Amino acid sequence: MGTRMIAVLVTIAFSVIGVLGDYFLKLASAREQSLRTVWFYLGFALYASTAFGWVFVMKLCFPGAAPHRDRRGAVPGVIKLL
Repeated sequence: MGTRMIAVLVTIAFSVIGVLGDYFLKLASAREQSLRTVWFYLGFALYASTAFGWVFVMKLCFPGAAPHRDRRGAVPGVIKLL
């Protein structure tokens, strides 16, 4: 399996993790003391962990190039939007 395929799979996985993080943050926001719920900490941890995945993907997809100047940046961007 090539590094590009790994990058695509990591992008999809971290997109799913980001959606789960958003879901748990939404559950936390429905509570009276949102910042003191288990849902908040779980959502925060999941959502924050995606930053590490995006750094990994950007290093594989865009070595030495600015992502916004390379048309391959569309794949991670579109997957994140979905």
